[in-house]
Amino acid sequence: VFKPTEYKKDEILLSAFSEGGVSKVKNTNDLISATLAAMVVTNNGLGSFSQVDLNKVLAGKVASVSPQIGSYTEGFSGRSSVADFETMLQLVYLYYTEPRNDPEAFQSLLNMYKASLANAASDPRMAFNDSVTMMVNNRHPRTVVLNMNTIDKLDHNKAVEIFKQRFSLPSDFTFVFTGNVNPNEPAVKNAILTYLGGLKTGLFR
Repeated sequence: VFKPTEYKKDEILLSAFSEGGVSKVKNTNDLISATLAAMVVTNNGLGSFSQVDLNKVLAGKVASVSPQIGSYTEGFSGRSSVADFETMLQLVYLYYTEPRNDPEAFQSLLNMYKASLANAASDPRMAFNDSVTMMVNNRHPRTVVLNMNTIDKLDHNKAVEIFKQRFSLPSDFTFVFTGNVNPNEPAVKNAILTYLGGLKTGLFR
């Protein structure tokens, strides 16, 4: 779906979505891994690039993509300059085809979460917010509250596995491009045909 606009001459926004999300995860012990799966994969980097190396490669480019897994949907959000539109789609392609498994990066992320949650544990506002969340959801067993107890259930391999499951069918996704983008322009058409049209269904089976 294309929505050309002239609000900003050098910006293209990407949004992609598919039905599913955390709702497709049956085992309640895996809910924390599913909820944070997109964050884990983003933190790991893509393909042969760690997150640090990827940032170096993208230096000077205006292109970013963030995967998301919500309660009932999964997808991407992203933005790029007109010149770096292809780079943005290359990042999407890598998230579909080469999410990276990096135990060291995961451990650093886990340590960061634990340090943050340890500080939050002494804040009465956090306890209040958690109580409200549980009450609003009628203490449903699928309610995810992030704290020092639940973070221990975050499993690296399970998070990457769930990410791959939710993004294994590219044909389920709808892509929306908004901004200074012309689908009839050869460079735009070629990038879409290459990095979206080139995706295969059942990537991780």
